[in-house]
Amino acid sequence: MRPLVVERTALLLLDCQNAIVHPDGPIATAMGFAPLVERHGTLAHAAELLASFREAGAAVVHVRIAPERADPDRRAARGHFYALASSGGSSPLATGSWGAAFHDAVAPLDDELVVGKYPIGAFSRSELDARLQERGITDLVLAGVATHMVVESTTRLAADLGYSVVVAMDAVMANDEATHRASLAVQATFADVLTNGEIRSLLTREDRP
Repeated sequence: MRPLVVERTALLLLDCQNAIVHPDGPIATAMGFAPLVERHGTLAHAAELLASFREAGAAVVHVRIAPERADPDRRAARGHFYALASSGGSSPLATGSWGAAFHDAVAPLDDELVVGKYPIGAFSRSELDARLQERGITDLVLAGVATHMVVESTTRLAADLGYSVVVAMDAVMANDEATHRASLAVQATFADVLTNGEIRSLLTREDRP
């Protein structure tokens, strides 16, 4: 299997914000993410993967939903998620709020890149592609919530942009098992869907044979 060269690989931690992944998060509870994230240890797996990337010296990018990036005149208004998350200053994801903050288990270090986007995919209304290109990144490893939302949206566009994508199946979760499995099956058509252990085994440095 193709290695993940540390110098050209980035871990994207997607939407790991309190409102979405914390047991008390309003979106986590209303949309049903919280029970499955807890049951499957999704955050613990994401933290494990984060530690591996930090130890290897690979790039880490924390992507957050940033409602302020939306043009008020071009803001989606239908669907359960938008009813919860897209109400501007009163949003549980409003910048500076507890809900917008990254969960302590996977909080960024001072020298790690944080990118704001809106609403779903990590490349939407964000500078992510430019920041990755500046760093010479060709391969992306995705972790976060939810499998069928930010993860799948990011996988699709990343592949269209020419990135090689790996989805960390241990470190993503949806709001029900069937949706999670179905989304992973779809993503496997244009990404590698691997366990944390498989991902770690593929990490290698440029100077290794």
